[in-house]
Amino acid sequence: DGDGIGDGCEDANQNGQVDVSGDRVTETDPFDDDSDDDGIKDGIEDADHDGRFDANETHPLRADTDGDGIDDGVEDRNLDGEVALWVDADGDGCFTDGDEPGESDPRTMDSDMDLIADYHEDQNLDGLCGIDETCAFLVDTDCDALPDGREDKNRDGVFNSHETDPLRADSDADGILDGLEDANQNGVWDRGLETSPRHFDSDGDHIADGVEDRNQNGRLDGF
Repeated sequence: DGDGIGDGCEDANQNGQVDVSGDRVTETDPFDDDSDDDGIKDGIEDADHDGRFDANETHPLRADTDGDGIDDGVEDRNLDGEVALWVDADGDGCFTDGDEPGESDPRTMDSDMDLIADYHEDQNLDGLCGIDETCAFLVDTDCDALPDGREDKNRDGVFNSHETDPLRADSDADGILDGLEDANQNGVWDRGLETSPRHFDSDGDHIADGVEDRNQNGRLDGF
């Protein structure tokens, strides 16, 4: 099939058949260059062409290697067996319009290690970062210095009232970034030490936190 894996490796017992155990196929098909129909050729998934599945490879017999509900060929959009990183085209350190999106990793359920599963971040399972989704390839989607998994406390991909918004750098719109208000970045409002990233006026004096903290650095500066 021209997939780069020798037929004798694909048909490991060399019986001329694609073997099945129970309801699971156990060998790649030497007549089909994409045995699991995930869009990635067997010879790319089995990178060392030894006919065996290794931990650093996607599985040529499972369309969704990591079981996150997103097919390998959707996560690896260019079907090259590599996880492409996002490209910061404007050099601002944040993922914004005009930047090249990265790919999630088809070998792990939490590609960016922010503690939110890829299928909760990429909710429509299309391999992209939609406007209403956190990015499965970014630890901090809104670039506020708080990891997505710290903002989305129950890590379900949905913004709830007791959480800061991982899609808005300034959840309470007081002019101070969430990661500056939550200075120790523990996801909890430590009263007396921090302003609240969920309350526009943390001390209830009818003056917005971002007005009181004039340079909006999250600290009480001396005079």
